[in-house]
Amino acid sequence: METRFNFIREWLEKNAIPMGGRLLAALAILGIGYIIAQITVKIVRGALKRSRVRENLLLIRFTLGAIKWSIMIFVLIMVLGQIGINITALVAGVGVAGFVIGFALKDVMANFASGVLLIVRQPFKVGNFVRVGGEEGFIEELNVFSTVLRTPDNKVVVLPNAKVWGETIVNYAGYETRRMELKVGISYSSDMDKAIATVKGILEEDKRILKEPEPFVGVKELGESGIDLIIRPWVKLADYWPVYFDLTKKVKEEFDRSGIEIPFPQRVIHMRKE
Repeated sequence: METRFNFIREWLEKNAIPMGGRLLAALAILGIGYIIAQITVKIVRGALKRSRVRENLLLIRFTLGAIKWSIMIFVLIMVLGQIGINITALVAGVGVAGFVIGFALKDVMANFASGVLLIVRQPFKVGNFVRVGGEEGFIEELNVFSTVLRTPDNKVVVLPNAKVWGETIVNYAGYETRRMELKVGISYSSDMDKAIATVKGILEEDKRILKEPEPFVGVKELGESGIDLIIRPWVKLADYWPVYFDLTKKVKEEFDRSGIEIPFPQRVIHMRKE
């Protein structure tokens, strides 16, 4: 009987007591790791809310979740090592699995990375009229994986963020003012100075056209069918298209009234008799 008690005592001393100590240490590591994760998430949340991404709740939640679980996975590996589990093979397996998953989801990760850059750099905002990925339209939505456009004829275009960030972005609403460019042709028999003065008079009468920068009217080139005038006024962004359409109509009406001819395409052909 005494021999059995000695055996049990020795087994407890060699196995149970050290195991209990390792379990307590593992629980302590788990608790401290959880506290560290919570503090880190709180600090990062405050920093994100003060940054440019404060309006994108999806990105904030994703970032905070990724940080929290990354810390907890690291803590879990430490806990497993503390209780005597060989974590070398486990870490190697996780690494291989991560490589395989990353390769399979490379396009998704590329869209995510591009989405983060678009949100942080903000080359455009929701509501801006842009040309991105070969498409033009109003930005309806920007998330971490795709950009949604609404075209002028009310179609929905969904672009992967990798395509948006990887190509040229033109934001027509980047500034409060925009320069308009309108080309008008007059015949060679018309008075150039009179035509330019007529256009300048139209520009001065339109209160929507800005005085600064000053509008420009000049001769652009001598074309095959006539003389091309270039008209470049500055307007507020919201007035661009209304002014463009009204100015085109007004120039035609004033040229007709002033006897300034807008030529049709024409070509002079010389016939030679053999």
